[in-house]
Amino acid sequence: MWIDLLQLLVILGALGLFARYFVGVGIGAPYLPVRTRDLADALVLAEIGPEDVVVDLGSGDGKVLVAAAARGARVIGYELNPILVWISRYRLRRFGDRARVVRQDFRTGFLDAPSVIFSFQLTGMMPGIALQWEREGRPGSRLVTVAFPLPNRVPDAERGAAFLYRKPLS
Repeated sequence: MWIDLLQLLVILGALGLFARYFVGVGIGAPYLPVRTRDLADALVLAEIGPEDVVVDLGSGDGKVLVAAAARGARVIGYELNPILVWISRYRLRRFGDRARVVRQDFRTGFLDAPSVIFSFQLTGMMPGIALQWEREGRPGSRLVTVAFPLPNRVPDAERGAAFLYRKPLS
């Protein structure tokens, strides 16, 4: 009886560790892919071009990064789930050194000063994203959010479920 219970606890513990560290369960926001029409709206608002550095906060499967890189931008994705990091890197391989995905929490700081930040995060994360953008975003940068606007801020433009915010030049 005790051995059966001990074996069960070991198996459950191993499954919990696997789910946490290899699949990413319980780390960051849940994975929810952005809808194609919402991504199209966000890309129109952001006006992404070859001179841009685009950062995707919680890049998931890399769909946003691929779309931005296809427009000529240099892209960086932040993702905590190691399986999604691998999928993103695979999807971005054709863009070479213009695209990278890091397994890192974006709240630790941006790797480059992005001109465009893309965020499809939950409401509770938006105040922290706004603060980080104000602190680390370069003047004139754009923040595009999908589905969840920044609290206490009026967007500069809206299209569908996408919201655009511009950081003043000074």
